[in-house]
Amino acid sequence: MSSLYRFTLGITLGIGIAMCLPLGYTQYALVSILISLIALIVDKFYTQSLPPIVAFILACVLGMSWAYYHSSQRLNWKLDKNLIGKSIQVQGVVENLVLVKGHTLEFDGRVTQLCDSEQHCTAIKTRLHFFWPRYHQSLHTGEYFKAEVKIKPLKKTSNPGGLSFDRIYFIKGINASAHIHSLEVLNRTHSFNSILQSTRQKLYETLLIALDEQNYARMLIALTLGIKKTFSNQDWHILQRTGTSHLMAISGLHIGLIGGLFVILGTRISALILKPHALISSHLIGAWCGWGGSLIYCCLAGFSTPTLRAFIMISICVLMLTLKKGIGFTFLLCYTLIALAAVDVTAFYSEGLWLSVVAVFFLLALAQNPSQLSSFTLQLKLLVGMLPLGLWFFSAISFIAPLSNLFAIPLVGFIVVPMTLIGIGVSALSFKMAAVFFYIADKTFSLVWWGLTYLSKIPGYYEQNISLFGLISLFIGVGLVLLPKGMPLRWLGLVGLIPILFKSSPRPDNGEVWVDVLDVGQGLSVVIRTYQHTLLYDTGPDEGYSNAGERILLPFFRFEAIKKLDKVIISHNDADHIGGFRALTQAIVPKQVMGSDLNDLTGPWKSELCRSSQHWHWDGVDFLMLHPSNQSISSKKNENSCVLQIKVGEHRVLLTGDIEKKAEAELIRRYGDGLKSDVLIVPHHGSASSSTELFVKLVNPQYAVIPVGTNNRYHLPHSSILERYKLNGSKILETSQTGALRFKLGHGQTLPEPISWAAQNHYIWNHSK
Repeated sequence: MSSLYRFTLGITLGIGIAMCLPLGYTQYALVSILISLIALIVDKFYTQSLPPIVAFILACVLGMSWAYYHSSQRLNWKLDKNLIGKSIQVQGVVENLVLVKGHTLEFDGRVTQLCDSEQHCTAIKTRLHFFWPRYHQSLHTGEYFKAEVKIKPLKKTSNPGGLSFDRIYFIKGINASAHIHSLEVLNRTHSFNSILQSTRQKLYETLLIALDEQNYARMLIALTLGIKKTFSNQDWHILQRTGTSHLMAISGLHIGLIGGLFVILGTRISALILKPHALISSHLIGAWCGWGGSLIYCCLAGFSTPTLRAFIMISICVLMLTLKKGIGFTFLLCYTLIALAAVDVTAFYSEGLWLSVVAVFFLLALAQNPSQLSSFTLQLKLLVGMLPLGLWFFSAISFIAPLSNLFAIPLVGFIVVPMTLIGIGVSALSFKMAAVFFYIADKTFSLVWWGLTYLSKIPGYYEQNISLFGLISLFIGVGLVLLPKGMPLRWLGLVGLIPILFKSSPRPDNGEVWVDVLDVGQGLSVVIRTYQHTLLYDTGPDEGYSNAGERILLPFFRFEAIKKLDKVIISHNDADHIGGFRALTQAIVPKQVMGSDLNDLTGPWKSELCRSSQHWHWDGVDFLMLHPSNQSISSKKNENSCVLQIKVGEHRVLLTGDIEKKAEAELIRRYGDGLKSDVLIVPHHGSASSSTELFVKLVNPQYAVIPVGTNNRYHLPHSSILERYKLNGSKILETSQTGALRFKLGHGQTLPEPISWAAQNHYIWNHSK
């Protein structure tokens, strides 16, 4: 193995190890960096006597220590619980684009000082995400400010199949959110980043005006400035199903296309100007023009991680061409990864990096014999090559992606993006002239979008969760399938593709039930599975910009390979319990829907009111509806919540919705000791209006699960309720701390400890979960 390959592999492995380490050993990381780096440099340039395995281990230690040090720096400030929800004063600088959403101004800021209510000030170094509702003055990138704010923890949820918000915020370097009450601009900074972001801010504001009449303004802004916050869920749905989400990211594809156009222009123009035997060839000038064009486009995108890795790769190629040194594509990938590790090591924790690396690897490998590849064949082979990572990262793959990209990439890359960029340049001279280019870009994209919308309706979006064994098998199979024609044993690759035909997620045995209490923030959603049936109790909240159905439930169902729903129970129609219902049922139509109120629950399924006499038996598991009875006890929706008890063997689970004292008293009167349950989903998220002493005593749960959001505005669970369950001897589990919880109950079994998703997936970025 080449020393470059060995060094790259060691660095990458070390960075991967660092994400699993606990915080608190930064000083040792610095020492390790110094020792391993000196040893590798001395061996490389002087001794050259280290055994390969020792050099590999040193590279691994270097990568691990480097990543650990930078991770610790990003997490060096932790929000003090005593400051949450209190008015404090901060000083900082606006670091990125300032966006306006409705009546709220939003931006990321680097904070340098924090003062509490008693004006005790502390110098800090962290990044916060700021919201300024009902703002009354403009704000620009690079401006220093002093603001009175309330700092809150970031909203995060932790569920199987769901996005890792901890990791996303970690990569962005954001540690908390802050709601501004008042703000004063102090002065401006003139750093490179502030000038760059200020330019982007002006371009963004210009584009908003210039593209006001264009139907696809949001797409054109995304393709030029990388801002995608105005995309609708339907937009993402179409892009995902057609495998074209990458088109909306200013990534290697766009950087390469724009760089290629500048190469052609630079080469042609310089060939006309230069003499035949000039010292500098037109091809070299063209290459540097391509580099310059790529640099401009990267600046427009704010040097995001995808653009940065593409620009590094282009820079290496141009440098090697200038030095007249050839470089193989595998060496190019190695140099790119090493440079990226030095510049932005957190990029290694992004799926996008590895998707790009694998895509570039396959494209460059396939391009070694371009005469045998048509555009469609190339797209088809790329689809096969990306199959393992697509299923591993997203549990889904689009088989119509080759066809979608066949027409979308040329139109977007050669017409839409260039016309939009030309329009931006021309807008400095004449808005009317720029409008012509924007019009061409918009109409071209409308054609692209029409085609993608049509293709998204064709069955070809495959959802499947694969195991680690399946991933390895797929990689081997893909590697064999993509070997050149005539290679022996190539057909064996088809055997490696077999895992995509089978569901890898296990299910409960007969006579067993799994209860998954999902982490949906301030709301409730519980998935109950038996051997052959699935029941969903509540669907989580709707937060306006997103809902639990799209964000949590559907990814969970895809991850767990759940394709059908036998029954959905909506305990009551409050937004934090019914919020994800519509999005979920549009994707998976249940056989039956039950609720205490059938308003908003109509659809192509059997609907039925919850009543205390209902019961059913699935696969050795009994389900009994305890409440409400035919006689209403209150006009409040909470008091009429559907209360469900699940029985399997000696074990019981009680789901209570948002019942309060009246409903609890009614349940006590009707069932008494029959309420005893091992697991209780605590009524009304631990509100003081519920969990009366007698109710807690009769249920006597071993586990009291409280579904709550981090730092929720209701300040739940109430301290008196926590104390009540503690005195009862119950173990309290809050989903805001544990993430999703799984209880496995069966006949004749002792009740096992629940499985916490957050505890099972504990990495350096979610150390606080």
